[in-house]
Amino acid sequence: MKPCSRRPTRGDVVRIAARGERKDYNCPREPVSGGQADVFRATHKPTGMIVALKKLHQKHPVERPVARMRREIEVGQFLNGHLHAMPVLDFGADHTWFVMPWAEAAEERRDQLQQPGQLRALVTALASVLAPAHAHDWLHRDIKPSNILCLDGRWTLADWGIVRRPRGQTTKVGRTGLHIGTEGFAAPELSQTPHEATASSDIYSIGRVIAWALTGDLPITNLPLLPPPGPWRSIVRATTHQDPQRRPQSVGDLLALIDREHADYPEDPIQAARLHLDVANLGDPAAADTLLTLAGDHPQDYELHVGVLTRLATVYAGRPCNEIRRRHGTSCMPWPNTWAETTPTSCSSPRQRKS
Repeated sequence: MKPCSRRPTRGDVVRIAARGERKDYNCPREPVSGGQADVFRATHKPTGMIVALKKLHQKHPVERPVARMRREIEVGQFLNGHLHAMPVLDFGADHTWFVMPWAEAAEERRDQLQQPGQLRALVTALASVLAPAHAHDWLHRDIKPSNILCLDGRWTLADWGIVRRPRGQTTKVGRTGLHIGTEGFAAPELSQTPHEATASSDIYSIGRVIAWALTGDLPITNLPLLPPPGPWRSIVRATTHQDPQRRPQSVGDLLALIDREHADYPEDPIQAARLHLDVANLGDPAAADTLLTLAGDHPQDYELHVGVLTRLATVYAGRPCNEIRRRHGTSCMPWPNTWAETTPTSCSSPRQRKS
C-alpha cells in the first residue's frame, strides 16, 4: 500500500477523461517556462480545466529528451495517488508531452516559508514522497524550488526527468549526462559519478532548499550557505556536508534530525552566549560553566566560538574547560578543526565565511 494517498481532486476529472490525444488541449503560443521542455498553461477542452502541459521542443525530437520524458511519466505513474507527488493526468504514447495539474512553484511562495511550521511542512512533504521512491531505488537528483509545487494547499515534488532508475533498469549509464542537476542545489557527487548517487544526494538538495528559503540567496556550487542561528542551521550544515557519508543517509534519518534539533530548542545560542559572557566576566563561575557547555553543544558554530567565547576572561575558564574536556572529549575551543572541514579558505570575515 502506498502511504499518504490523497482524496479525489479537480485534476482527476481530466485524468478520467484522458485519451492520450494532444488535440484535446488548447495551448497558447508562448510557454510560461522552459528548459529541457516547454510548459504551457493549457485548457483541457472537454472539461474546461486549466492544466500544465509539458512538451518537448522539437516536433520530432531525438531519443535522449524522449527518454527523459518517458522516465518522468513512468515515475509519475509509479507514485500515482501519493499526496505529495505531482500527478500525471494524461500523456502521449510517443512520450513527447504530458499533462499535470496547474500549480504554483515554491519560488513564488518563499515568504510563506518564513512562517513557523511552513518550512517544516514542506520538508516533511518532500521526505514523504521520497521515502517510497528511495525504497524502490529511484533518486530524484534535481530537487530545487522550481520543482516543488503547491497543489490544492499541499506541497508536491515534480520533474523527475533526470531520475536515477533502480539499478539494473538503466539501459545506458550516462544517458542523463556526466554533470546533472541544477548548479548550487545538486550534490557535489552528481558532477562526478551521478549514477552512483545515493539517497543522501537528494537530502543534500533538500538542505540547499532550506538554506534558500531562510536566506533568500541562491546557493553557489561548493560554497556553504547557512541560515541564521537556530535549529535549521545545524540541519543545513548536516545535510549539505561535502562527504555523502556524513549526511543523513535516509529521509527517516533527516526527519529524526529535524525532530532532535527542534525539540525544546531554547533560543538563539549566540544571544544566550552573549548574556552568559557578560555575567561570567563579572566573576560568576556558573555563567562561565554554562557558556562553555553551550559552546561544546555547538562545536561548529564559528561565530559563537570566535565572536563570543574568545572574549571570556581566561581566569574564569579553567574549571569549566576541564569539565568540557571530561563531558565532550574535546578541547574548549573545538572550532579550528571542525570549521576547516566545511568552510572555504578564501573568506574575508567570519560572517562571510558562514554564508
